Amino acid sequence: MTDAWRGLVTRYRDRDDAPFQRAPQFRVAYLTDLLQHLIDAGVPVSPVPIQGRWREIDTVQDLERAQAAVRW
Repeated sequence: MTDAWRGLVTRYRDRDDAPFQRAPQFRVAYLTDLLQHLIDAGVPVSPVPIQGRWREIDTVQDLERAQAAVRW
């Protein structure tokens, strides 16, 4: 997934305001947009069941809220 992300960053350099998947702009795309990109490219994507709590972290603000929740 890291290679795919790096490739997209290169492809969208100087045009990060262009749409990407369902995101109106590449620069505000979510992880789900990247996952859909991988699926569309034929990369097998499967869920991984987890026990307990989790958080989706897409932004610096998400990270700060997660850190506050676990009292870092």
